[in-house]
Amino acid sequence: MPFAQTLKRSFELKTLNFATPIGIQTATSAFEIRVYEGPMQHTLSQISNAELHQNTLDAAQDERRATVWLIECLRENRHRRLYAEMGFSSLFLYVQKALGYSEAQTYERIRACELASKVPEIKSKLESGEMSLTVVAKLASHVKRERASIEKTKELAEALTGCSVKRAEHILVGEATHREWVREKITPKTPEVSEVRFAADEELQTLLKRAQDLCSEPMLAEVIRAGLKVLIEKKAKALGRCATLRSDSYHKKNNEQVDFPHSRTIRMDVRRKVALKSGGSCEYVDPRSGRRCGETFGLQFEHVQPYAWGGPSTSENLKHYCRAHNQLAAIRTFGIEVIKKWVDG
Repeated sequence: MPFAQTLKRSFELKTLNFATPIGIQTATSAFEIRVYEGPMQHTLSQISNAELHQNTLDAAQDERRATVWLIECLRENRHRRLYAEMGFSSLFLYVQKALGYSEAQTYERIRACELASKVPEIKSKLESGEMSLTVVAKLASHVKRERASIEKTKELAEALTGCSVKRAEHILVGEATHREWVREKITPKTPEVSEVRFAADEELQTLLKRAQDLCSEPMLAEVIRAGLKVLIEKKAKALGRCATLRSDSYHKKNNEQVDFPHSRTIRMDVRRKVALKSGGSCEYVDPRSGRRCGETFGLQFEHVQPYAWGGPSTSENLKHYCRAHNQLAAIRTFGIEVIKKWVDG
């Protein structure tokens, strides 16, 4: 008995058709996903094993189709920088916080999105089940690390077709020419203590051993704790310092600070005022939701009145923006064609 006929007595089956957005290439002209309404559990308990098996197959196929569609939506989202407009500093945070995926799930979907943008054939393999999302993510990481060509990527995709995750890992290790670092990972062990895992090269191991000897401290965690306290205290004295700007914001003449109103140089006292105003986080706010970005990594200085239009480097005219929102502001002001060589793809 057909799937729709099997279940129509207890709940309604709807098919939603989504037209393909401009700029998105898919295997079909429209994407379809079935939406079921009604007492699903009660209905499933009354159908035969053969019908249940068929329903399960259909649900799995729908899930794979939905995953491919999600990947397409993420690609277009990244192209439009929609995640930045909504107050997120990266597509990763958007998928994790706005869409509710775990870190591992987010990682796999973004990696698959990146790979499918270069090799569209990956989408058909995902939809058919020939390659799992985890295998695609591992292939994407390998391609990125090895800087593999499109031809080589397609060759590897064919080799991984139908492979389990374990078999795929074995094949990719055999193809690797660059050493893969152990991914940094923090695993909670108790409510107060977590296990931190990261890769240490020979230089870092030497530094850690030297620090242990100097501190007469056998516990590596205590050595790292002490070193981080010194580093943070040192960096805190340079609040607002930004690596993308000139390294020294003080120009002295006769032991007095000199202002350069028409220069990109930002005085240290101005940097500190901006940092105090921002609280050390990105100040971008989504005008629709009111959500503030709040990113603390890699902050840059954004001129409210653009420097190119005569905007001064004063605390009143400066804000802290993360890289994504600094670029978004530049695109909105000057247009992507003008600044495309300076922004991320």
